[in-house]
This record gives sequence, structure tokens and C-alpha cells, in this order.
Amino acid sequence: MSQWGRNSRKFADYPANEREAVVQGLCGLVSLLNDKCCLDCFVTYGTLLGTVRKGHLIPHDFDCDLCVIAAGADVCSRHQAVWNLIEVLRTRYTISTWRSNAHHSVHVPLPGGGEYKIDLFLGWISGDGFNQHFSISKISRDTVFPLRFMTLAGRAVPVPRLPEIYLRAIYGDGWGTEQTEFEHKLDAIDWRTFSDLSYMTDEASYWTGFYSQPPQGISQPTAFARAVAEQLPRGRRLRVLDVGAGNARDSRLFRSLAHRVEGLDRADSAELHIDCDEYHRVDLNNTCDVIGWIDNVAMDYDVIYARFLLHSLTAFGQRNFWRLCRRKLAANGQVHIECRVERCVTKGPPHYRRIQSLEAVERDAMSCGLSVLWSGKSTGWAIHGDEDPLVARLILR
Repeated sequence: MSQWGRNSRKFADYPANEREAVVQGLCGLVSLLNDKCCLDCFVTYGTLLGTVRKGHLIPHDFDCDLCVIAAGADVCSRHQAVWNLIEVLRTRYTISTWRSNAHHSVHVPLPGGGEYKIDLFLGWISGDGFNQHFSISKISRDTVFPLRFMTLAGRAVPVPRLPEIYLRAIYGDGWGTEQTEFEHKLDAIDWRTFSDLSYMTDEASYWTGFYSQPPQGISQPTAFARAVAEQLPRGRRLRVLDVGAGNARDSRLFRSLAHRVEGLDRADSAELHIDCDEYHRVDLNNTCDVIGWIDNVAMDYDVIYARFLLHSLTAFGQRNFWRLCRRKLAANGQVHIECRVERCVTKGPPHYRRIQSLEAVERDAMSCGLSVLWSGKSTGWAIHGDEDPLVARLILR
């Protein structure tokens, strides 16, 4: 049993040929990350401890650890690194995730059957410092770069420039002493460095619960859906993807006009299964989830529709959405968006909202290869009860 409460087989229980296969597989993954993903990396956590202490895997450890380096701290750099990583690795390995775009496990088969895991943690340069997901909220950049090599079980593996200082930053002064039950603990201030990489799993539960309640006046199509429906060409059965479909009230409108409508949402509701031709449960904040869906769905869409979606997504989730649009929008198709912008008064139960300017939304979409055909912002477009938020509308291609 690991310190995380999971059943795990320790390296001490591996025969010699399997321990050799583990290190060989680790080095193979390093080469793949370098050559195919264009990403530098180095061994970290327990694997770095074993390398520095004795040049071997720690007997009580049960997986390998790599830090994968994004070029910068900005969302574009970190998102590009994670996207490249998953696109390449998912065609070769089974990948599991740990509630964050910065922590993935690669499942590597062993020659005699079974498997072991290599955990990948995102790291990034921030000014003169370096952050590594889960433990280091800032360490000197000079401690990490340039990377160098040390020997692990007879093979060269990349390590930080000053590995002893790096390990002290993670484990404290006792890093050289075996600690079989060590657990990483971050306070709330440290964790803020990594919070925007989260999947926001509590939000999915919130919205599933919300949509399981009676409609409360939100069963009729929105004004935005009616406006979009008026702009759609007549006489054609369009393929419409309603992203963030919620209780499917806008999906019902498009379907009543004889279009094929598919709903996509991370929450679940009975209406999505009933009122859409097909329903996809996908968490847009989860990059692995989005890439898997893109690769598995053959259809392209004439219309991608998203109302009140963007302000519910993390910055990573928003870029996943733009990538989805780029990959799944048919030739001459359009993306129709309505979202809250700039000033916002939150009413009702508290939940996550990320409010940005219309100009920021446009810049982010264009940086992912979309073009803005039309945009505007106004009050009076999304009145609900006594709330009249400032919202933006965009048409993208």
C-alpha cells in the first residue's frame, strides 16, 4: 500500500530483469518526449532521490517520476506543452490523470505481463524561478538549468543542474535519509501557483445537481439561441454541437428546426439524453478528455454553439475549447458564442466564474487559429429576473 492509500507493488519486489525494464522504459519515454513532443524533462521526486543517493531505484518506491518542462509560465506555453504531450503519448500508452492538467500517469507494460507507472509533472520557467507542479512553488532557475546527466542503474538520465538543492527544496534537510511515508504538503498560498491547472471537478458536481432540480424558469430557449437560429441558412439540415448544453433548452430549439443536434457537457442531465440526437460527456478543462473526444468523433459540425460557457472554464479549458473548434468545425462552419464579460454581479449559489474582457477573448481565440467574423457587447441581451449582465456575442470561423 502506498502513502496515498493505493495498492502498489514496490520495486524491491521486482525481479532484476523487470527493474532493468523499468529504467529502460523510463529512458525511452525521455527520448520520446524530447524527439516527438519537443519537450525537455528530468527525473524528479523519488526517481531523483534514488539517482542521487545510490544510482538506483528506491526499493520502497512504486513508480517513476519525470518533470516535463513548458517553455514559459504563460497559459499558451503551458497549454501547448500539455497538448503536445497528450497527443503523442496517448497513441502509444494508456494515460490516466489526477484532477489536473499538470499531472498525468503513463502506464508502461512490463515484458512478463503487468505494468508500472511513470508520473509526469508539469514544470515551467517563471522569470528567474522555476515551478514544479505539486511541490515547488518557486525555486531558482539556476538550480535547474542547464540540465545535466547522472547514472541510474547504468543508464544516463537528465537531472537538475544542482540536484541536491532541488531535493532539499522538496523534502527538506532530511532528503538524504530514507522516509518511506513522506507526503507532500502545500499550504493554500503555495497551491495557488497550480490552481489554474485544475479540472474544477467540484464544478461538474455543482452543475449536475443544478440541472437535476426543477427548471426554475430556465426551460425555454434563450434569446441568444433564437437570434442564432434566425441567422442559420434555411433548407439545410445542419450539424449543430451545443457545447455546455446544460438542460438542453437551446438544443431543443435547434432540433425543432430539423437540425441534427449533439450536446456536450461535463455535467449530466436527463434532458441532454432525451433532447439531443447524441450526448457527449466531456470535461473541457481536462485536456486529455478533450483530445480523446476529438480523436474518437468522426463528425465535423456546421455550427458550434456555446452560451455562457467561456466564463465557466479555466484558462486551460478555454484553450481546449478553441482547439476543439479548430478540429471539429466543418468548412465554412461558424462558432457562435455568448459569455459574460468585464463587470459581473454574481447572484444565486456561488460557483466558479472567470470574467475577462471581450478583447481578451478575441485575442485568445485568434492565437489558436480562429478568426473573428463579428463581435459586440451589451446589456439587455441576457436578462434573467432582475439580473441584466454585460455580455459579449461573437461569431468565429
